[in-house]
Amino acid sequence: MWFFDALASGFQQPTDPGRLQWFRIIFGTVLTVRFALAFGQGGWDHLAPGPLSAHLAEQRLGPARARLLITVYRPALVVRTCAALALALGLAPRLALPWSWPAPRWSCCTSRAPTPCATPC
Repeated sequence: MWFFDALASGFQQPTDPGRLQWFRIIFGTVLTVRFALAFGQGGWDHLAPGPLSAHLAEQRLGPARARLLITVYRPALVVRTCAALALALGLAPRLALPWSWPAPRWSCCTSRAPTPCATPC
């Protein structure tokens, strides 16, 4: 609750560094677990060239954007997992945060559901 209070007040009052560290640790751990589970639940083969998911991506995004997405998907899966782990462990958290923060949105945009997100990618 303290985080939303601080966010609503525009961080006018100083925030306890311990609370921010706990938030970083918990957020990084949740993202790490989520991204690690993506490997076990078919995430590695999700947009492999050839299967149905690649064909659906071509239909939804067009051939050029789908090829770019298929090319970038596996390296991005590895990078975002490593960044989330670095964020949870406190290894260069300011560098890891920009790489792990948009990752949940990335997962939402590459979801198998016909309308995975409320807003377009």
